[in-house]
Amino acid sequence: MKHVISAPIPHLKEWRFYRTATQKELATTIGTSHTAVSMYETGALNPSFRVIRRLAEALGISVEELRYQRPPVLQDHALTSSSD
Repeated sequence: MKHVISAPIPHLKEWRFYRTATQKELATTIGTSHTAVSMYETGALNPSFRVIRRLAEALGISVEELRYQRPPVLQDHALTSSSD
């Protein structure tokens, strides 16, 4: 039996909003259902690394950015919010 490695993507929804894509549009682009994208966003399901690569490509970012960083606008907002 083949073991599939998966990982959470804590900022997927933020990146999707940043790219102004709907769950359905992103799902169609990577070849999955909008339900799967929703589950990835909520953490109910961790995508495989193959899917993570597809998500990153569809969003126009690197796998590292997708997994570990917030979109630039949200990073700027977090910086200004924390200084209030």
